[in-house]
Amino acid sequence: MKTQYRQVALIGKYQAAAVGTGAAATRAALEDIAQFLHSQGC
Repeated sequence: MKTQYRQVALIGKYQAAAVGTGAAATRAALEDIAQFLHSQGC
């Protein structure tokens, strides 16, 4: 039987504002994952 999840939590490590592009890349990756999960119906 296939398990169906109703909620998904994306958790990212806090990035200090001084980190700059590293924080932006992490946020972009999380947003990409969120968009993919949303497209899958999550």
